[in-house]
Amino acid sequence: MQSKNQTRGILMAAFTAILWGVLAIILKFSLTFIDALSIIWVRFGVAFFLLLSHYVFRNREDLKKTKTVFSMLAPLAGFMLAINYISYLKAVDLTGPGNVQILIQLSPLLLALSGFIIFKEVITKIQIAGFVMAALGFSLFYYDQLSHVLQNKVLYHTGNLWVLLAALSWVSFAICQKFLTRTWPPQLVNLFVYGVAFACFTPFANFSHLAMLSPFQLGILCLMGLNTLLAYGALGEALHNAPAFLVSIILALNPILTLVLLKLLKVLDLQWIPFETVSPIGYLGAGAVLTGAILVVKKRKK
Repeated sequence: MQSKNQTRGILMAAFTAILWGVLAIILKFSLTFIDALSIIWVRFGVAFFLLLSHYVFRNREDLKKTKTVFSMLAPLAGFMLAINYISYLKAVDLTGPGNVQILIQLSPLLLALSGFIIFKEVITKIQIAGFVMAALGFSLFYYDQLSHVLQNKVLYHTGNLWVLLAALSWVSFAICQKFLTRTWPPQLVNLFVYGVAFACFTPFANFSHLAMLSPFQLGILCLMGLNTLLAYGALGEALHNAPAFLVSIILALNPILTLVLLKLLKVLDLQWIPFETVSPIGYLGAGAVLTGAILVVKKRKK
């Protein structure tokens, strides 16, 4: 049974990685017709009300447990995820999906680092090597991307500061969620988290602009809301059924899909979003970042 549960967790983590790999590109495209805060409000709204509908019509007994889920950690998790969403989207807007997907790998590194500092976990030589490799990879990739920024390098640096904030807030969310899912069902935790985040962005949504969108544009926004529901639903199940280190390794691979899709868009000359230039040294840095992240979160053999 334990092996079956872990397999389910691995599959859920892989599904999350795929959804996140595609999402970065869709987010960049959506910013061409709507503002960031409205995008996030719709995403959380769609995810919250779809999940709420599931509980109302199919699982009312679990819905009654929401009163007990209301603890300090649950609102904090929702608030941290809200910060992560706006920070990530601002970073994508100021730089690009490929750049953000590589640099956001700070998340698993910071999550592992919190384990060493907060929980006094023992760091291994392989993990130290992973940190060094990731640091080298970040430096190479950053240098490569900076060399291709022909205008306003300040915007690029600002975008990467948003990436850092996105990584820090996601780590805070992940820690809260890990504790919460030990006691309550993952989807019930997500329902509360979505509700908190949805409430956070309601005052900032541009309703007049949303009312003027075409059916296609509204469909794109709703699709991203569905992506949120499925991705974080799968992540909650993954963390519930598989070790966190294994989930982190799989999630570290999602930038590969983003880079492949960006390359495909460029080959097909589909100018949905501005093309990002990555030279061989940039790909080398990206590879080093991903490899280093995997080494850091890799579980030590007993």
